Amino acid sequence: MEKILPGVYRFSVGKRRRSYSYLLLRKQGNLLVCHANRGSSVVDFLDEVEDLGGIAWQFVCEGADAAGGELHEQLYDRFGCMLSCHERDRKKVAKKTACPVSEFGEDGLALDRDFRALDIGHTVFHWRNRGKHFLLPGHAIELHDDGWGLHTHPVADLRTSLAALADLPVDYLLPGRTAPREEEYHTFTDRSRRDYHQALQERLRPPKKGLQGRRQSGESVEEDGPEPGLPWLFSNYISPHLASVIEALGLFGVQTMPGGATGKIDFLLNSLALADCFFFHDFKREFAPTHEFWNLLREHVAKGGTLLINDARRLVNDRWIAGGHPFAEIAVWSRSDEDPGTELTLCGGHPAIGEAPPEARFHSEFYRGMSLEPGEGGSVLVRNASGRPVVVAGEVGTGRVVFGGFFYHPHRAPVRGAERQLVEGIFCWLAP
Repeated sequence: MEKILPGVYRFSVGKRRRSYSYLLLRKQGNLLVCHANRGSSVVDFLDEVEDLGGIAWQFVCEGADAAGGELHEQLYDRFGCMLSCHERDRKKVAKKTACPVSEFGEDGLALDRDFRALDIGHTVFHWRNRGKHFLLPGHAIELHDDGWGLHTHPVADLRTSLAALADLPVDYLLPGRTAPREEEYHTFTDRSRRDYHQALQERLRPPKKGLQGRRQSGESVEEDGPEPGLPWLFSNYISPHLASVIEALGLFGVQTMPGGATGKIDFLLNSLALADCFFFHDFKREFAPTHEFWNLLREHVAKGGTLLINDARRLVNDRWIAGGHPFAEIAVWSRSDEDPGTELTLCGGHPAIGEAPPEARFHSEFYRGMSLEPGEGGSVLVRNASGRPVVVAGEVGTGRVVFGGFFYHPHRAPVRGAERQLVEGIFCWLAP
């Protein structure tokens, strides 16, 4: 427990990646904003917290921030503080704690005149104290070396929520967690404040109508598609950083499929006849072994289509790939439970590494220890620190497939150096 700013105490946990909870001191009752999904050191300082006035309310930015164990129950038993969250997070919170919960909806929450909760798909908190303004966004808003990252989910009126957020003054950013070499908290300067508001304004601009929207409104997809001759890349999710890399290459027109991580099966199956390349990122939908999806996906590649299947978590094989391994001759997911760290090494000898130098090493912050078992037709592009394959490429019929497990998360800083060269090389190799 440490005092980092007037009226703000911080509890930290973790070594390489750190999670933070914040105690905000108020005359009307102290508030605790928890980011405790990895555990919390709050329980080690309950006497000190009581000396500071205890806790009147607990808050979480999303369901994943609720702590397992009995943290929230202990705080409730000691201080009588309920746990407050957005109504959409109630089920996730209830799975982790039996602490009494109060909910707020899309309109957010206001406590007195100094504390607000705003909904941008994640809950963002704003607190005014002694003429200073504090933003506590969890991981929904992050500052990196190359600028601001905003992670939002669709809500009923996201534009209104973002506009309300843009109207709030800011002096300090108190993040839910940080990676190595990132600021533990940010003091706004004139420049960073201007860039922050610019990032919000860019998100407020009306999005371009996507392929599905144009089809539903009766517009011609053929006449209003990507540049003439440019193939389509379909994905369940592409981060803003990765989209900018693909756009800079000029090899694909990018279309995000409805449904996000789970996908909408009817549009997914129809997309197989429209797309040239598929990019599945952290895809969670499960299919039965006999589902037509498997045959259609393999047929798509065998006839010249390309495919990138990407995840970075060790248990990926228990999710959407549970129905089987449609490209076992290229690679299958390993069940290794090791955690070798984040340093990865490039392997030479395959055109998919592009201009990246063989044996180059880089750290991928999103990598979580996933590894692969290559098949007879698979070539290893990247290995982890234990020497296990992390990225494998191969050809099926006249098409190409890449299994990957390191691509950076949408919340992270833009990819650089050898990692970017590899990413570019992979998409160049997958371009028809």
